[in-house]
Amino acid sequence: MAYRDINRDMVLLSLQEFDRLGRDVMLERYSSGPSGKSICWYICHKGKHYDQKLILRAAHKLSGLGPLPSGRGTFTAGEARRHLGKLGFQVVRKGP
Repeated sequence: MAYRDINRDMVLLSLQEFDRLGRDVMLERYSSGPSGKSICWYICHKGKHYDQKLILRAAHKLSGLGPLPSGRGTFTAGEARRHLGKLGFQVVRKGP
């Protein structure tokens, strides 16, 4: 399975999980490691900001599709941004 299999309901489920557990726990559970870049992209939802790639990874696993392959190169920030945009989410850039 791939990030393209993630739908809007799956993203909403992972946003709820993020709100319930907090960023640190989400990073521990679903992160593939630091991006190594100073520019980060965030989903804006109900006045909050969520790490886009972290949310996609969580959505994939929480929906029963299993974990996305770990490590860099699984999907790019641009691919994630475009997919989330198609699902109706606003994604913004933070960083220099």
